[in-house]
Amino acid sequence: MNPTHVQAPSTEHMQPQPWTEVCLAQQVFPVHLLGSPLGTAEQAIIALPNRWSDPARFFHLAASIASSPNTPATAVIGLQPPQWKHFWYPCQEFDAALDRQRPCLDISLGVIEHVLQRLVEHIPIEAITLFGFAEGACLALEYAARNAYPLNAIVAFSGVLLGSSLDTSDRFNLASPTTKMLITASNAQPAGARVRFTQTVQLLKQSGYKVVALTYERRTNTILPEELTMSRNIIYGSINES
Repeated sequence: MNPTHVQAPSTEHMQPQPWTEVCLAQQVFPVHLLGSPLGTAEQAIIALPNRWSDPARFFHLAASIASSPNTPATAVIGLQPPQWKHFWYPCQEFDAALDRQRPCLDISLGVIEHVLQRLVEHIPIEAITLFGFAEGACLALEYAARNAYPLNAIVAFSGVLLGSSLDTSDRFNLASPTTKMLITASNAQPAGARVRFTQTVQLLKQSGYKVVALTYERRTNTILPEELTMSRNIIYGSINES
């Protein structure tokens, strides 16, 4: 899963700058900053990359959305996992039992919590977006559904909720009614992944999220330009649920 097919316009000169490090359970998660400085930013995007590609590419992708014309000043916070192939959670299968994903999954969710609490010292939580791809998208959905903070938006490219089943969803909370959500998938995915995508959308809607769910025919595991356009509209605008 590699988003390198999508160019990140007007951000090639921007290099992720170290902002902080989060140390949990003897694991170090570097945290980078792109875009507007926190002192002047009106919004923030927390970027959660996928398992296999260079995290900096995904950070630049998020920054390309934030640097679009007529968008508010936005800080992009890039979270880099310490081990690309094992974090954010060790089992690549989305339907692996949650016990098999621990403790890495719990640590990763804790890292988002730590960064979010640092961010709200500068930016209202209602102006913060989680922005993830593949494993990073699954992590964003898990975090949002478990915590139900009144975030601005959740953008999950090729993401679903994790676990062997969603039938017992007591780990999830009712959503903030103001949080917008975009979830995308490909019809080229295996049947089990398509079923889980539908289940994820249904559960999140039942929880109270405003959800736009989009599927694309025969797209590979990448991010299309139209997905970026839709995510920009949702982050900085309103939403028409599908």
